[in-house]
Amino acid sequence: MAEVGETMAASSGGEGGVEAPHRLERKWTFWFDNQSKPKQGAAWGSALRKVYTFDTVEEFWCLYDQIFRPSKLPANTDFHCFKSGIEPKWEDPECANGGKWTVTCNRKATLDTLWLETLMALIGEQFEESEEICGIVVSVRQRQDKLALWTKAASNEAVQMSIGRKWKEIIDFNEKIVYSFHVHPFTTLKPQESVYHRRGNCQATMKPSILAFVLLIIAICSGVVAAAARSPAEFVRESCMVTQYPALCEQCLVAYAQAVHLSKHELARAALSVSADRAGSASAFVRRMSAGGGKSLRSREAGAVRDCIGTMQDSEDRLRRSVREMRRMGRPRSPRFAWHLSNVRTWVSASLTDETTCLDGLSQYASPAVRAAIRKKVLEVSQVTSNALALVNQLSPRN
Repeated sequence: MAEVGETMAASSGGEGGVEAPHRLERKWTFWFDNQSKPKQGAAWGSALRKVYTFDTVEEFWCLYDQIFRPSKLPANTDFHCFKSGIEPKWEDPECANGGKWTVTCNRKATLDTLWLETLMALIGEQFEESEEICGIVVSVRQRQDKLALWTKAASNEAVQMSIGRKWKEIIDFNEKIVYSFHVHPFTTLKPQESVYHRRGNCQATMKPSILAFVLLIIAICSGVVAAAARSPAEFVRESCMVTQYPALCEQCLVAYAQAVHLSKHELARAALSVSADRAGSASAFVRRMSAGGGKSLRSREAGAVRDCIGTMQDSEDRLRRSVREMRRMGRPRSPRFAWHLSNVRTWVSASLTDETTCLDGLSQYASPAVRAAIRKKVLEVSQVTSNALALVNQLSPRN
């Protein structure tokens, strides 16, 4: 496996003008686990196999397109995507005191979508508490499939609730999800907690045919990463040239290159989703600052901060509505396309006004320290929103 990884890494460097790969913030590792034929007396983790560690956008999409779709898996198998250096075992020190959020799914097509959106959110660092996340596992079963997001510190309720809410928002999941605590095997177990360890006793070795298939596809991907034209990434870069902040635009959207492919519509929708996420993070930041400041904020200053919180919440709400509206547009030249497009442009423009209003209020009443801290967050939201509006304005009902 190491030889395959080294070949792929060497190939992706390339010569003759091949563009440099797009690096992720950190390395991630795919793991595979086949539990279809339990082996009597097998040790915990004996079936787990490290497949490949990646740290570029191109490697991720090559591997995902060829292998890592849950709908392609046989029953009783698991795929994991964890931060490099963390094994998907509760015995791993990073996981030992954690837990997991679990989503159940009955349709393979939906499972593929939830898995992909979660993967993109993880490698794209969309979670504000990303350092508290270990990774994600998809479990394919005969009757009901599951996705589980593993986290580090189960005792920190505020962090876990924040991660859970964010995950539901990312995958657009409206049903209830459950958080399960892990208890280290050397501690005393309560009866309801023992289920974690009973699940770990049934392990098997990977089928040689499946392992050979995985290795074959990775070998194929080695050549694909090095030789294939990166038109989706080029498309993102070229599209971002029309924005006011092209470098920021590319930085935010390059992880979505393969998902949007060559669609201006999907690129604009991705940009709006990024803007909404940033607006939500900025709003949460200002709320925490307001709560932390307490009585130390002067009355006018506190009022300006509260107003800023309200306008940033309005901004996020309009951006979320814009993302939903983009899904309803239909095809260009259809009667409803122009109507929905007009709504999106109106809401995104209003969102920019909200962000400006927040900054204006702070400039009049907030102290320099408070103003500087909030201004940095809000300006970032304004910039990504400006970029999103520029991409939306590239859409036309006539083509």
